[in-house]
Amino acid sequence: MMPMDKKIQRAFEDVRADEALKDGTAAFLHEKLYARTRRTALRRAVPAVCCALLLLFALTGYGVYSMPVAAISVEAGETVELKVNAFDRVVSYTCLSSGGEDAVDALNLTHQTYGDAVAALVEDSGEEAAVSVAADSAEKSAAITAEIETRCAGVACQAADAETLEAAAEAGLGVRKYEAYLAWKALDPTVTPDDVRGLSMREIRSRIAALSPQDDAESTGGASASPAPDAAGTQSGAGQQNGAGSHSGAGSHSGAGQGEQHRRGRNEA
Repeated sequence: MMPMDKKIQRAFEDVRADEALKDGTAAFLHEKLYARTRRTALRRAVPAVCCALLLLFALTGYGVYSMPVAAISVEAGETVELKVNAFDRVVSYTCLSSGGEDAVDALNLTHQTYGDAVAALVEDSGEEAAVSVAADSAEKSAAITAEIETRCAGVACQAADAETLEAAAEAGLGVRKYEAYLAWKALDPTVTPDDVRGLSMREIRSRIAALSPQDDAESTGGASASPAPDAAGTQSGAGQQNGAGSHSGAGSHSGAGQGEQHRRGRNEA
């Protein structure tokens, strides 16, 4: 008796698949196999692409946030330079006063609005304050200046150019003290930023005043009031010597005539 597997094999011996059927079957299997692989890869790639886009947006947003568009120099006890972004937030600051870093750090100025930051520095110092503002546009500078003057009553706030602000920071001085330093240096070329840094504005002004030339009237001591010999002068010394009592230069001529008559009288006598 023939085994069952032989019977099955003999039953399918006459079954033949043509080439078209083979190709179709192969294409079907290939499509099913690789399409599933592509869908799986795509499903895995979508979250990665989304994460990359979110990261890109986050980095771009942070770059815009951290980009300064204005700088504010605050001279109030400690001298601090604030960098402000387009959203009016402090993105960084530099303490230019040696030894004052800890006190400034304690105020947590980063991410505060520039109005809050300036007010905190002014209130913490309890001293006369001056603020200088440099921005990427005149409108922005004017807006910041007006806001600070409104927020901090009595604080002298002025606009400054970026070059002056940068030069002052390199010298380790606030803008107001840097301008005073330049005025002092014009009178005494030996002075350095280190000589100025520890002085108050009152002391600096006193040094400048001591070196400044006096007015012409003061330097001459009133010598210009002394009359020069002049026959035409109303206060002419020649007129006085000749005894003329008139208020004009003619008095000197009259005095000469009187002297001539006097001599004639003596000769006749």
